[in-house]
Amino acid sequence: MKYTTVCITCGKEFTKQISIKRYNNGIVPKYCSNECLSNKSKDNTQHRKVNEKTCPICNEKFYPKDKRQKYCSLRCFGIDKSRKVVYKHCLFCGKPFKIGKHKDQKYCSQECFYNSKKRDNTQLTGIFNCEQCGKEYTLPRTGKDKYIPENLCSYQCRADFFNYSNPENKKTYICKWCGKEFVEWTYRNSVFCSRQCVSEYAAIQPKPKLRRPENFITMKCKVCGKEYSIHKIFLNRKHKNGNMSTSSYCSIECMGIAKSVSMTGENNPQYIDGSTKLNQTRGDNWLSQRRKALKRDFHTCRICGIGYNNLGIYIDVHHIIPYRKFNGDYGEANRLSNLITLCRKCHAAVESGKLQCPEP
Repeated sequence: MKYTTVCITCGKEFTKQISIKRYNNGIVPKYCSNECLSNKSKDNTQHRKVNEKTCPICNEKFYPKDKRQKYCSLRCFGIDKSRKVVYKHCLFCGKPFKIGKHKDQKYCSQECFYNSKKRDNTQLTGIFNCEQCGKEYTLPRTGKDKYIPENLCSYQCRADFFNYSNPENKKTYICKWCGKEFVEWTYRNSVFCSRQCVSEYAAIQPKPKLRRPENFITMKCKVCGKEYSIHKIFLNRKHKNGNMSTSSYCSIECMGIAKSVSMTGENNPQYIDGSTKLNQTRGDNWLSQRRKALKRDFHTCRICGIGYNNLGIYIDVHHIIPYRKFNGDYGEANRLSNLITLCRKCHAAVESGKLQCPEP
């Protein structure tokens, strides 16, 4: 649409083409040309003379874009930052370095810091005499020997130097269980001579409340008749996969035998009219009729619409009239008009009567 208005800067009337959407949103042109727009921006700078600042580096006046702006350009900002750089001399190597965020920095690098914590390199390498036995040895060491002090040559000298082998550091104790005498270090304050004495002594101590014998009950297994002991807290506990009590049987095998007996006959959910669905066959033409039904329904469930690509499993084919009612006449039972494709979830719901089976 064409929009006619008056320019804010020069006052001339002008016409411009705009869309209806911009017009409805209130986005309309205010200037007739780019020159009027630039002249208007220059006029706005005249009102901003109050916020005018002076650059501390070049002493030029400028209009800041933000209240926090102090410099007229990035060049002046960099010059001022370089003036504030503080240099220090490294305490280890003596080279000058710039101070970063940490004002208390004393070393120019991590290498100088770690080297300052170590001894001089002349003391770490070379041939030295042991302070205990007087033998010569070389440094540095490798492997397990690196844990030996630098002034000693071996573990034996370390034990002699620190008085580890002094018999005064050991004491004779009497075992609390067997009564035997044994020698042990004084700092350990040993009570038993061996782990076997510890376990035998702990066996006769009073047990925690849950492990006391009075909390256990002797019962007979309902399958094999063996006697077994069980804690009171397990009497009313049921198996996670069913309603059977786990406390009525001595083992998992006996519980499985009892469950298989309880699932026979009318207690089996697949039991219908004296037979189960698992023992039924669908006839000689079942596979071909099943493929035709899947192809007709495009391998999708006729109730929820989910297909093979979504599930990643095969779709079931359901008999609208149950197969068992045809008395073995598979030709009539496997007619396409009696078959329909359903997913596993909908198939189970139709079989249990929760959903109504649609027509093919």
